[in-house]
Amino acid sequence: MNESIKNRRPGRPRIDAAQHAAMRDRIADVAGRLFRSEGYGSISMRRVAKELSINPMTLYRYYPTKLAMLSRIWNAIFEDVFNRIDVESRTVANPRQRLTILSSLYVSYWLEHRENYHLVFMSSGLSRTDVETFVAEEAAASKFQVFFQCLAEIWETGETDGATKQRADQLICGLHGIMHCIITMPGYPWTNTATLVDGMVLAALHDKASDTRL
Repeated sequence: MNESIKNRRPGRPRIDAAQHAAMRDRIADVAGRLFRSEGYGSISMRRVAKELSINPMTLYRYYPTKLAMLSRIWNAIFEDVFNRIDVESRTVANPRQRLTILSSLYVSYWLEHRENYHLVFMSSGLSRTDVETFVAEEAAASKFQVFFQCLAEIWETGETDGATKQRADQLICGLHGIMHCIITMPGYPWTNTATLVDGMVLAALHDKASDTRL
């Protein structure tokens, strides 16, 4: 008997890292489609497995929980958001103009991809702990540092400046307020989105309004 056949262990065939990564991507794509169309809370692991035509136990080899799948999808969405912002704003030297551009791009992304907004910010079946776990494990919050860094450059402050962090947080909250109102109350005649975003940026810079360096 051939020695390699004799020593081969029984069981499922081994897959390499590339195959494993490809399957994780495939699962995330299918799960994301289901979550967007039917809602995260109404989709079970068994349903995802059925859609993929695989055994539910096989699914757990790639994602131990449904939340793990959602976290992977959320992270991909945030990567898409901030990669687009980086590409469009990286060449703008003036930090005041760059802040306006990245703020506008951030809001525009979610308004153009409302299904992603609902998936990330309005999914049912999630607890506060679930969201906090995602922020901690995937470091999603660190991506928002682009706002802080831009304001720090404008205000000529350091990386630990509390006032600049507060301005960045207020700006981010304001931008989310714009998005949420437009998405959830589409029948209201809202002021032009660009005007609303400009107002939020000006609010973050109100003490710098007369500074000619801006």
